Amino acid sequence: MTYQECVTYINSIPKFTKKTELSNTEKLLDILGIERTIKGVIHVAGTNGKGSVCVCLSRILQEAGYKVGLFTSPHLIVLEERIQINQQQISKETFCMACEKVKQASEQMVQKGYLHPAYFEFLFGMAMFLFRKEQVDYIVLETGLGGRLDATNVFLHPLLTIITSISYDHTEILGDTLEKIAFEKAGIIKEKTPVIYWGTEPVVVKVIEEIAKKQKAFSLKITEKDYKILKIHQKSIDFCMNCGYYGNSNFSLPFSAPYQAANGALVLRAIEYLKKEPPISADKVQRALEKVVWPGRMEEVFPRVFVDGAHNMAGITAFIEAVKEIPQKGKQVLLFSVVKEKDFEPMIQKLCEQTEFSIFLLTEIEGSRKVELELIQKIFSKYTKKEIVCITDIKEALKKGIFLKGEKGTLFCVGSLYLIGQIKAVVKEEMEAYYD
Repeated sequence: MTYQECVTYINSIPKFTKKTELSNTEKLLDILGIERTIKGVIHVAGTNGKGSVCVCLSRILQEAGYKVGLFTSPHLIVLEERIQINQQQISKETFCMACEKVKQASEQMVQKGYLHPAYFEFLFGMAMFLFRKEQVDYIVLETGLGGRLDATNVFLHPLLTIITSISYDHTEILGDTLEKIAFEKAGIIKEKTPVIYWGTEPVVVKVIEEIAKKQKAFSLKITEKDYKILKIHQKSIDFCMNCGYYGNSNFSLPFSAPYQAANGALVLRAIEYLKKEPPISADKVQRALEKVVWPGRMEEVFPRVFVDGAHNMAGITAFIEAVKEIPQKGKQVLLFSVVKEKDFEPMIQKLCEQTEFSIFLLTEIEGSRKVELELIQKIFSKYTKKEIVCITDIKEALKKGIFLKGEKGTLFCVGSLYLIGQIKAVVKEEMEAYYD
């Protein structure tokens, strides 16, 4: 199969199969020859921040000399972004080889009466096949949705589980209360496996602690008391830990958003509780964090043009706080769109009422999940008297936003990772054309 044939096949999967149960994923791994007792797995769940935590962990372990497989979702531009080995996304050739292998396994499953793997499950199978083939030392897994029933939740004895901040998202699937959502996320906690979690919501703490106790798993709660933000720069944030393990060491993350310090604290305590011999030094940790690249998270893609993948209320709240930390000299313009599965009216209300944007520039995401531009405009008009500009085509909307902000202003793009992916694809296309 060619690369494009592989992409077409994977993208067509939702049309001929449905969400599967964990037993289906287990069968896929069985056919691929991957044991569920595989060692070196670090499993990460949560509503916001889990991708950042995964990429930071992966980078630190690589800096310490280990070979690390990283599986994340969603991708921004191309599917192979989801599967990385030592921070390098797999090549198109490797992608095709893994696709064909999992396709063959999928056909065997169907012949034996199982369902064809779902879209996410298929990509997870590709990642696991490659990680085994490359004999990685560690596998860092980001859950796709929830945790308890997620395809990644098939390994019996992970080294460590991590749960990042939990808030309202995917309520139609995970439940309409924080307690229900926390229960689903905490489903990754395994027997006698340490869990490190963000614990500022009492109801979340209660759920996680109860499940950890049931599983006889050591639990470590992280809050704002565990770290201190030293300084926020335009493109980075300096912080330190309020614990003895790292001494007086200061750390810097290449993100400007304050919430990334919380993610950094989770990562540093996770490294501590991996109990490596010899321990991973603070110097190695710092060198690794400085090299972290995680696209689409308050990322400056053009001068004074930032993209952020915030796509739920907690994410939007954090985005607004991050915007306040970026010095402003001219107009602030917001480019926004969203997918239909989200409860987006409260997000829009918060953006209108708690920000100083001069212009709201609205667009449509490509594909079946888009929200019609007229509906987005109608909701914005309900909450703001500021100027609203509507442009359906994302490429034209980006150009308009850059024009509207002027030389000294700032353009922020937010609302969906799919929007950010499409904007980054436009940027990549423009850059390639410029240097061609």
